[in-house]
Amino acid sequence: MTRLTTLLAAAALAFVVPACSEFGSVCKAQAACEGGNDKDIAACAESFEGEENASDAYGCLDKFDAVATCAAGATCVNGNFSADCSAQEKDLNDCIKAGSAKK
Repeated sequence: MTRLTTLLAAAALAFVVPACSEFGSVCKAQAACEGGNDKDIAACAESFEGEENASDAYGCLDKFDAVATCAAGATCVNGNFSADCSAQEKDLNDCIKAGSAKK
């Protein structure tokens, strides 16, 4: 989940991202900060969607949403795109771990 925080935040750029991805602006912002191209942005959005699906499968979608909300405030500082969402990430990881023990 550490990479999830790095990938999250909101911004608008001129990159092309699949219209269906709700994570497109986050991925665009990361690419603008750290460097990247359309394929990087698409891979980033797919990664978010996979994390969201896994969270949902384990009954942790609310925890995923908390991470996403926190990380939407990520900033770019000296080419590093991040937000401190470690508490939310821990809650999500704990939830997924607990959910996976039940399955």
